[in-house]
Amino acid sequence: MAAAPPERRQQRRLRRLLDRVLRVSATAVALFPATLQADGFVRSLDAGPTSFGAGVFVGYQFGPRAGAEWGLEAFATHRLGYESCSSSARAGLGPLLQLGVMGTHDPRLTLALQAGGELVRIAAAVSGELGLTYRFGVAPGFGIHVGVRPETLILNAGVNYQILRNELWVGGGARFLPTYGEPTSCAIGRPLRTASGALQPLAGAAEPPASGLSRAALAGHAYARDAQLECASVPAFLQLAAELICHGAPEALIERALDAACDELVHAELCARLATERLGQPVRPSLPVFAPRPALAGSRGLERLAVESWIDGCLAEGSAAQQAAHAARIAVDSDARRAQARIARDEQRHAELAWSILGWASERGGEPIRSAVRTALTTRLPLASPSEAACSLERHGRVGPRALEQIDRDHREASAERLFASSIL
Repeated sequence: MAAAPPERRQQRRLRRLLDRVLRVSATAVALFPATLQADGFVRSLDAGPTSFGAGVFVGYQFGPRAGAEWGLEAFATHRLGYESCSSSARAGLGPLLQLGVMGTHDPRLTLALQAGGELVRIAAAVSGELGLTYRFGVAPGFGIHVGVRPETLILNAGVNYQILRNELWVGGGARFLPTYGEPTSCAIGRPLRTASGALQPLAGAAEPPASGLSRAALAGHAYARDAQLECASVPAFLQLAAELICHGAPEALIERALDAACDELVHAELCARLATERLGQPVRPSLPVFAPRPALAGSRGLERLAVESWIDGCLAEGSAAQQAAHAARIAVDSDARRAQARIARDEQRHAELAWSILGWASERGGEPIRSAVRTALTTRLPLASPSEAACSLERHGRVGPRALEQIDRDHREASAERLFASSIL
């Protein structure tokens, strides 16, 4: 029997790949419908562009009436250029209300505008303050409040001066939430992108959970949020597979992209199960509502595949793998340890898939592709999954912000070294 001509064999392979895309899509919809079933439990500490917080401060005041001053404060920060899922440094401005007391007398009431931003995401921020103050007590009167406040996580130091009253205050304090919001960043798995390349907003990241929750409940909310992010990675990998098919990529790369979509289904289920155990109520994520973006033709399409493979795969998924491996090592809970170990192994495979796509696109597209990747080396986009601040959740397999920042930094440096050592550039 004569062998089928090459064109016929290619058509059969294409039909088989497209059939698998449809099967994985149908499985995803069956497991996780595109309507949110657990809106009350898929939440984020990131409630939107405006963050609210309160704090305490203590220090020493110099001037006509010297002495120790302590007090309470409340504030709101409207974050500029807000992104619901980003690891970029944030900036913002908003009102600040302070009530200070010198010992137990001469209270001070200050209403000011504070503005500034993070120097390094999570690690450091600086804010300036300008407003009016009124001192009650023995020598009452108004002053003009100016100040500067360096900050790291929830801790801060500050210098304030009350013009017209000749009062200088130096001290420190703590805020929760921090001035520019919760110290989180995110992307678990491959993020879903729109046709313009922007991260697609996800359903399920709503208002923060109520205060006073136990550590188990906080970890439950975090795992519910992770389940939603993992769920969003399913269509992201299906989209990747479809674009690889359109560009005539090797069949092995397409199959690995579809395998990754199946992995993300498992990850979403694992995280939902961990969330359910800790919250005591069923948690189910949902597939995001999205419109598949058209594949770009020619070199523009190859350039998009290469750049997104570097950012979303080599960096983001590689960092997620390192983070999950660290979480598995520190987790006391055996279910969390096993789940994070499985996620770490899978995310590392997904990162290696991205390296393979990057190499294929670079070899096929030549210098324009390599130039685009070199430009993307300086891009600061989401690298790591959400982390929990303020309390220790390590026993539940949650990575703290300091460890998260170190993992991201180390992985980015190692990935850049690997890229320059390869033939890709």
